[in-house]
Amino acid sequence: MPPSFAITELLIVLTAAFCFLKLRKHYPFAAIGISLFGLAALIGVYRFLSGEVDQLASIHKYISQAGALLGLILITIEIILAQALSAQKPAIKKSGYVIIITSLFFVNIFQSYILPAYIISSLASIILAYRLAGPNKGKKLFYIFLMSIMPLNLILVRNSELLNQVISWHIFHILVAAWIYGIYYMLDTTKPRINSLPK
Repeated sequence: MPPSFAITELLIVLTAAFCFLKLRKHYPFAAIGISLFGLAALIGVYRFLSGEVDQLASIHKYISQAGALLGLILITIEIILAQALSAQKPAIKKSGYVIIITSLFFVNIFQSYILPAYIISSLASIILAYRLAGPNKGKKLFYIFLMSIMPLNLILVRNSELLNQVISWHIFHILVAAWIYGIYYMLDTTKPRINSLPK
């Protein structure tokens, strides 16, 4: 694998860093989730520029897969919080912590199931993002498209038989970077619900 593979990995690192800084104050779950994608890409940058391609292959793969699943779960929790009533948020956050801890055990014990778990989590995030859009039909379609990018990217681009390895690698990572920025845009333009639950 040539050092040029680091170029689009660096794009993910820079996009994730930008979005982390923008989201960390009001959307900490999503900020941490996005940073996991950035961490995996940062390892990729070092892997290809250092020439330690084979030596770091296993750790890069593990961090990429585990970080992607945990990152998506954190982002999905944030999507739930963004549309929750203020009185519901403490309970959602507590449930979120339980889910995160459970997921940490899952990615270490059942590594072969990370990809199917990611696809299932993606479907859940698509449904929740659809609800987040409210009555705006244009937003609904955009959010569905946005949250569909990653599962489609994994299924159709990452291991594409129609594209050579270099092209599929760069397209995959460009789409990851675009998806990360899309998450920031979606949350940044969402007005959180602040009403209390009716008594």
